[in-house]
Amino acid sequence: MGWIFGPILFAGEDKTLLPENFRLLPVTPHRLATGLLGASLFGVPALISLLAFSTLFVYALQSGGLPSAIAAIPAVLLQLLFTVSISRVVTSMLRKLVRSQASSFFSSMITGAIMAFFVTGWLLLNLDTGGLANGLPTGFSLLLYAVPTNWGLNWPWSD
Repeated sequence: MGWIFGPILFAGEDKTLLPENFRLLPVTPHRLATGLLGASLFGVPALISLLAFSTLFVYALQSGGLPSAIAAIPAVLLQLLFTVSISRVVTSMLRKLVRSQASSFFSSMITGAIMAFFVTGWLLLNLDTGGLANGLPTGFSLLLYAVPTNWGLNWPWSD
């Protein structure tokens, strides 16, 4: 979630390389996109995400042994690529959105709503904390397993 909402909440801190800066170079769009994605993988946020995603490797090693841990390595790398790619897409969409005053106002309203939800909006969800001690509801668990970042958790060592 941080990779998706980070560029929205901290748009002023966007230090990514822009494709527009490389427009005059004789580089194909595919090669440029690959290079920009690769450049996005170098930095503190990507390193922290890689460390967080490496817990999948540890979980696989504990629950399924060495074969599962070996299968978890590409899952960890694909999760990192997925989150960095989503972040790049959101950043480019936001950059295109804030070009006019009206769309900049709309973007600010979205940012304010997201920040308000993270501060106190979770109270509106009316969470049943006693029921969560017994596990998540089945429908919500299935939804969480359907998210691409959980595919690696579910595939090689599922029951």
